[in-house]
Amino acid sequence: SCTANISKQLEVRNYLPIPISGDDSFCEGDSVLLVAHGDGGFVWSNGQVGDSIVIGEGGDYAVSSLDSTTCLLSSSKHVDKYDVPEVYIDGVSHLCVGNTVPLRAVADMPVGYLWSTGSTDSVINVSSTNVYSVTVTSTQGCSNSSSKMVSVHSAPTVGIVGPNTA
Repeated sequence: SCTANISKQLEVRNYLPIPISGDDSFCEGDSVLLVAHGDGGFVWSNGQVGDSIVIGEGGDYAVSSLDSTTCLLSSSKHVDKYDVPEVYIDGVSHLCVGNTVPLRAVADMPVGYLWSTGSTDSVINVSSTNVYSVTVTSTQGCSNSSSKMVSVHSAPTVGIVGPNTA
């Protein structure tokens, strides 16, 4: 019986993941720039090639690259996309001189309010002609605004016309 010994020296390397920079979350209507850092030749999980991608949807994004020894390197990053609050201003648009009316910010996920008057309450009282606006911010930092025009009118003048029967 014949036996042969073959030996080969293998080098095992520990590779660090590909660093990916970019925000971890963003609001509806915005986008995030993800950038892979390294020697290049990057392919992203959405099929794009290059060191960066702009994303408009939340989810997991992976990037892969071959290093100089043809070892496959990869990393991934999770990005959350948050809804923007829906907001409108409830209240009358017309009032008479000398009156005050409340305007109320109505929102589906409010945390903070900022009116054009500087108030941070959900309701303001107004008595002058102006465009009033409010910005509502959610717990995730997403914001949306709404405006309402309020007009102040003089009281009508009433006169009596007809024969004087006194």
